[in-house]
Order: sequence, then C-alpha cells, then structure tokens
Amino acid sequence: MLLKFAERYDQEIFLLQKELEAALYSWWPETEDKYNAVKEDFTFKMLPVFSLALDDYLCIDRAAALSLANIVRIYYFGQYAHETVVDDDEFLKNEKDFQFAILLGDYIQGKVLRLLNEAGLDMLLKIFSDMIADLNEGLVEKYRGRGDYAEVLDKTKRPYYAALTLSAAIIARQSEERKTLFKDLGVYFGMAAELIAHGKLLEKADWCIFQCETIFAQINENSPYINSALEQAVRGLRKSLDDLRTKAATV
Repeated sequence: MLLKFAERYDQEIFLLQKELEAALYSWWPETEDKYNAVKEDFTFKMLPVFSLALDDYLCIDRAAALSLANIVRIYYFGQYAHETVVDDDEFLKNEKDFQFAILLGDYIQGKVLRLLNEAGLDMLLKIFSDMIADLNEGLVEKYRGRGDYAEVLDKTKRPYYAALTLSAAIIARQSEERKTLFKDLGVYFGMAAELIAHGKLLEKADWCIFQCETIFAQINENSPYINSALEQAVRGLRKSLDDLRTKAATV
C-alpha cells in the first residue's frame, strides 16, 4: 500500500534504470550484484517515485524531474553498496574488493554533483552537499553504535527525503514559506514511510503521519489538483499503518 501510488511511474523507473546503468557503465560487471540486492530495498524504491510525485504536483519539467529522481537514486545505490560491504565480514577479507567499494562511493559522490551541473540544477548543489554531509555523519554515528533506532533512521534516511522535497520546491520557485512546508513534508513522510515499512515504532509513525497530513493540507489548500500522486502517497501512509495494526491484532 505504501507504494501503491508508484504504479503510474513504471515507465519512468525503467528509464531511470537505464540511466543508472549508463552512469556506472565502466563498473557495471562489478556492481550488478549490488544492484540486484538494492532493487528490493524499500528506500531505493520509494525515493524516485516520491520525487516524481512531488515534481508532478509542482508541474516541474519532465527532464528536470527525471534528473532529480535519477541523482538521488544513484547516490542511494552508492551508499547502500558501501554499507553492505561494511556489514559483510567475508567481503572485508578481500582487500581489493573493499578498496573497490570505497572508490565506488567516492566516484558516485562526485558523479552526483556533476549530474546536477549537467542537468542545469546547479542551484541544488548546496542542498545535495548538505545531504551528503548529513548522511556521512549519520553513518559514522550508526557504526559507532550511537543512538536508538529512530535516531539512526533520522540521520541515515531523513536527509534524502528532506533534500528531495526542498529541491522540488526550489525548482518550482515556491515561496520561502512553502519551501519550508515542502521540506517538512518530506521529513515526516520519509520517517513515517520508513517506520511502517520496517514495522517499527508505530506510535511514532502515527505522529509523523499526523504531521504529514497537517502539512499537506496546508500545501494543498486551494489547489486545483484532485487525487494527485502526492496526495495518494500521503493517504497511503495512514492506510498502511491501519493495515499493519489490524494484522498485528489478529496474530
């Protein structure tokens, strides 16, 4: 149910896969196994379609919308590949493979910033630089064993959603007030979706959904759009949480 709204973007996801393969063409034989693992990851599936739903809502040019979704998808793939290596003791025994994973992460970080320039989205460089810094700090804290589950999630997933929504608002030339609203929408949407997807801290997920619904109501006030993909995504949070609670109650 969380990804029900995403069905309309199947063609775009196909195009994004081709873009990812092209971006990593030189290293695809070494990275394909990682891709086969990450393609089932919830965040990897949610980020691009949430980005596209935002861009549709804000009437952003399709080329820019695909570029934004592609960039965040590629970066998440690089982070996922690196985290998988850190967690894999057998992989760590092979120094060559470990060095490759580090180089891949560095390459993707630089590639993301270059893609922003190539897409004419250089106004987003600071946002993505801040996102990368926040994520790296979050990963350091995670592997130091600091913070509870919610704190780790906040530091390792929230920056993606916040960067996406703020980027979309900037591209669409929204007011400063609405930029803040969209960024907050991304934060609460992302936290709620991630908690529900992993069946964790459902009371906190409920609170995040309430915040998300309240913010979306402000954003959507006087909007001519009815049943947009973004609205479906927000509504899907509540339905998914209710379904999860019903399932838990019958076990």
